[in-house]
Amino acid sequence: DLEQVREVVKELIQYLQDPKCSDLHRAFTVWLERIVLKRAGITDKIPEFQDLREVAAMLEERVAQWKDEYIQRGVLLGRAEGEARGISIGEARGESRGLGIALRDLLETRFGSLPSSVLEYIKNTSDVDTLRQLMRDAARAESLNAFMNQLGISGGNLLM
Repeated sequence: DLEQVREVVKELIQYLQDPKCSDLHRAFTVWLERIVLKRAGITDKIPEFQDLREVAAMLEERVAQWKDEYIQRGVLLGRAEGEARGISIGEARGESRGLGIALRDLLETRFGSLPSSVLEYIKNTSDVDTLRQLMRDAARAESLNAFMNQLGISGGNLLM
């Protein structure tokens, strides 16, 4: 979190004021510049800093801007993922609905009017692979009763 980095930099400035700590001060400056800011996802060109005060000033100035950019990226990514998922779900629903209608039409063409239990079963079946198998079964069934018996065995008792 860049807010935490900013707070740590302020603390480091306080702790490393002694001239004896100048090497450590420089090492933290380089570490923040080359490692921490890059891992935080800062993609802006970061200038080479000479000391921690420069890092602190830059963070003070830019943390809010970077947060807004992160939020914007997150919103855009979330939207894109949501749209992709919605399209995928919509396509699956559309395909299963179309197969359900085709199955019903096939059965009605072959056997005439369908009992409500069969219509309800078809309506409540949304798995595309199951509907495809039912289409094959309906095409091969010798009679509506044979098809219904097959559903009763594999999909629960429909003849109640």
